Amino acid sequence: MYEEEIKIPLVIYIPTKKVGQFIRRIVQHIDIFPTVMDYVKAGTTWKNNIQFRGDSLIPLINGGKWQRSNCFSELVDMEYRNDVMRCVRNMNYKLIATLEKTAGGVTATLYQLFDLRQGERECDIKDEKYISIFTPVCC
Repeated sequence: MYEEEIKIPLVIYIPTKKVGQFIRRIVQHIDIFPTVMDYVKAGTTWKNNIQFRGDSLIPLINGGKWQRSNCFSELVDMEYRNDVMRCVRNMNYKLIATLEKTAGGVTATLYQLFDLRQGERECDIKDEKYISIFTPVCC
């Protein structure tokens, strides 16, 4: 999964904001709907108090703290082999799990870890210093 596929700028126009701002945080598409609902004061829950999956960006836009440190992406390669790529990314690292089809129809999983601070250099995922990075997220 290339950065161009998962690191997509999000531009939001808010009529009451006079000055534009650039916020460098990890957000996801699922945050857009709760943001709109929060902006129009419709709340951030469905009926029966069921919480939206995404988070409103309004607190972040208004200068508040943002708790999310990881985002998730999935890509299905329909043209080539129907492999599924799943990715978890933070500001410094990107872990990709590729579920590959084998001749017997069984899937094998290939893991790749990239250090984004060093130009997407692939890291040795078995190296002790990298093991704890995504353990709380993936395991």
